[in-house]
Amino acid sequence: MDYAIKKLEEERLYIVSVLKEGHKEQLKNLQQLDKALGWLSLLQNFQIDKADRYNFISLPFIESRGGFSSYRIMIDNETEDTSYWEEYTKPDGNHCLLNYGDFIIESK
Repeated sequence: MDYAIKKLEEERLYIVSVLKEGHKEQLKNLQQLDKALGWLSLLQNFQIDKADRYNFISLPFIESRGGFSSYRIMIDNETEDTSYWEEYTKPDGNHCLLNYGDFIIESK
């Protein structure tokens, strides 16, 4: 990942120099490179390895609930009895509410 990031950063420097010379048509390329670098940095920070080792799950719209329902992550405490389930709390103390269109990244 470091190699790919380094190469894209080199290309970014080149595009910035070309933009300074007035070649404004390169602006879209710069924006795409910035987007790619952002994603690669995110993947690297979370130590996400090869893409084929993960599933991306897009949460569907919750039917018949008026569109105002959220998904919640529960810790099931290894029981089917929902009275023992606990809602997952993020490190900042807030609950993790997921909505239609949010993604879950699942390790295979």
